[in-house]
Amino acid sequence: LSRIAVTNPRCLAIIICARRVAKERGESNLANARSVGYSTKRKQWLPHSLGSILYVTEGTMIHLLDKSTFSHMLIDRVKEWTLEVDMLLLHLKTMLVAQPSLRVVLMSATPDIDTFWDYFASQLWCTVVELTPSPYRISDYYIEDLPLLENADWASPS
Repeated sequence: LSRIAVTNPRCLAIIICARRVAKERGESNLANARSVGYSTKRKQWLPHSLGSILYVTEGTMIHLLDKSTFSHMLIDRVKEWTLEVDMLLLHLKTMLVAQPSLRVVLMSATPDIDTFWDYFASQLWCTVVELTPSPYRISDYYIEDLPLLENADWASPS
C-alpha cells in the first residue's frame, strides 16, 4: 500500500488541498475522510494509517520522518530555500540511500535544476522532468486598459 506525504510551506494551503482531495476521492469532508489528512504545527487531522495521503508543512515532515514510513514524498516549493527545506532535503538524501524504494518528487515553478541534480545525482539515480510552459501568455491588465481590451481575441494563444 502507498503512504504519500505532500509538503507545502503554507498551513492554509495544506488544509485546503487536503479538503479538496478528500472531496475528489468521494469523502464528503475531512471529518469523514479515511484516506486523506493533514498535519501542521498547531492542527492535524490524520488519515487512516494504511494507503493514505498526508499533507504537511516541511517542519512537521522533518519530525515525522523518524516516526513514519512513506512510500512517496512530494516536496512542493523547493525553490524557497528555508532552513526547513534544507533539513528536509538532507534527511531525504540519507533516506534514499537507506530506502531505495522511496519515491521523491521535488516540485518548483522556478527550480535551479543543476543544484538539485548535483546534490542528489552524485549518489542516487534520479530523473528530471521539465514541463513546458503554457502556450497562453499571462498579462496584467488594469482598469484603465478596459477600453483597449473590448475587441481583444481572448481565445488565441500568445
